[in-house]
Amino acid sequence: MGGPTSGPTIASTGAGDTEVSASMAATGASETTGAPVDTGITMRLDSMRFVDPHLFLSDGDANNPMCQADITDAVNMVLGDDIAAYKFSLLVRFEDVAATEVRVIDAECEAPTEPGAMALCKPNDGTPAVILGVETVAMGSCRDLDPAAYAAVNVPLINDPTQPCVRTKRASFSLSISGSVGALDLREAQFVAELDDAAAPTRLVDGVLYGFLPKVSAEDLMFDLPLIGTKTLWSVLDVPACVAPHMDLLPSVDTLKINGMDVPGVWLAINFTAARVLYQPG
Repeated sequence: MGGPTSGPTIASTGAGDTEVSASMAATGASETTGAPVDTGITMRLDSMRFVDPHLFLSDGDANNPMCQADITDAVNMVLGDDIAAYKFSLLVRFEDVAATEVRVIDAECEAPTEPGAMALCKPNDGTPAVILGVETVAMGSCRDLDPAAYAAVNVPLINDPTQPCVRTKRASFSLSISGSVGALDLREAQFVAELDDAAAPTRLVDGVLYGFLPKVSAEDLMFDLPLIGTKTLWSVLDVPACVAPHMDLLPSVDTLKINGMDVPGVWLAINFTAARVLYQPG
């Protein structure tokens, strides 16, 4: 599968962009508590799922390895459990009403104590925010990924948000996706999501994070799975023993030119959604 070879095309600004920016200004204030009004909008990711590539497990036999299982659902279950238990919180925050940039923040959040209330979140000490520029999208799909970079059977499962939506500019950044899986060091990556309501946004829906994960980074990333144990992420991405029984999903390995060199790795696509939270600056 071949990945993108150039940066994104930045769409021209359309009339809908003014509406989205204005709605952010109108809904940015949190409930008054005597503290300064927060004019930003902050969303906490409340679901994440690996869509492509799938993750596989082999028996580790050096001479005659056997494919054991597709463990993508198991990894996604761990991600979901971490998020639901507030063991892991990733925020998407618009610092200004013009939405010219977005901050992605590793945070500590307290679950709401009443139905319909918002969680209270504050940034983790010592973890800098990832600051990304925001592109305007005048019409049509907000997603700007190359379908050829992913398994054809998975492409229809990758979220494809439409207007009103937000899309970050393509960039390289390291991003924690849970305490169980760790941080992904991505290249040519973007966050894309649809606002549930342009007039009063409370959720990001049909979101997708996509980008290139170099092999060297995936080899250094260790994670634990119940009943399976500790694995490197690369060991469940590059699994030759599983190619024959899963030809529609494998191989996943691709290359991206980085600093003039063809670097091996994989193109990731992770679906997500997010809900509005109260934000307390550190």
